[in-house]
Amino acid sequence: MRGDSVPVAVLPTIFLVGCLLVAFLSRPKTRPPQRRLTFVASNLWILDHLCLAVGRILHEWPELEEARFDIGALAMLDEASLASLARAIDTAAAAGIRLRVDGYDARMALLMLSRGMSAEHLGAPRNPGPEPARTTH
Repeated sequence: MRGDSVPVAVLPTIFLVGCLLVAFLSRPKTRPPQRRLTFVASNLWILDHLCLAVGRILHEWPELEEARFDIGALAMLDEASLASLARAIDTAAAAGIRLRVDGYDARMALLMLSRGMSAEHLGAPRNPGPEPARTTH
């Protein structure tokens, strides 16, 4: 065997590795369609900003059918958060998207309903049992 020649088995291996790299790196980046999206608000500030971002999010996911806000970590809702939720619901309804609020307690549900939010936007209530650490801000 000569010192300057490449072994015969190396060339097909290099060719195969090159083909695999081209095949995997040239595939178009497509995300699978996601029809449901859940937002988890750990405090009122995040809830307000998620509500403000609903329009942009709906633009990014045209295949979206349902969006949910989980407010189970919150101890209360303030007037600004209720107004933000109302705007998010209006934005989603205009785009034909169902928006539901999950993780509420009875006091929050009464507050949302008294501020004009329809009962159809109330999703799953907070689970009774060991209370998670709830925050207001």
